[in-house]
Amino acid sequence: FYFDELKYFIGLKSINSQFWNCGNLRKVTIPKYVEDSKFAFRDCDNLSHVTLMDGLTSIGAKAFQKCALKVIDIPASVTSIGLFAFEYCYSLQEVTVHAIQPPIQESNYSCIGNWARVIYIPSSSIDSYKSTDGWSVWSNKYKAIQ
Repeated sequence: FYFDELKYFIGLKSINSQFWNCGNLRKVTIPKYVEDSKFAFRDCDNLSHVTLMDGLTSIGAKAFQKCALKVIDIPASVTSIGLFAFEYCYSLQEVTVHAIQPPIQESNYSCIGNWARVIYIPSSSIDSYKSTDGWSVWSNKYKAIQ
């Protein structure tokens, strides 16, 4: 159900598909050392709480596809978000992205803003997000981080 111990795997570089379709998984903490997370938690339809540790630099393609995430907090260290990383996350209501520069997305198909009601970003970066490919499509959902 809970796998917060994953954060202690300091040598872990890849979690490709290892947790794909783990229907009982509800909560996980992803360590900053992970460089490759393609399909990592795809189809974990009960996964509702994910902590991304500061220092993590990328979120892989389809990493959280079809998860039950309600809130996701993306640290400033994340510089890229893979294709369909948050596709079909119908429960996603709130996203916070701490990066000053918008993370690179594989087009606008990370799907991070498709279902989110609000996307919090640094107030000094709102114009940048609104004019960046892959981020501009959700400009009506942006609010400044308080």
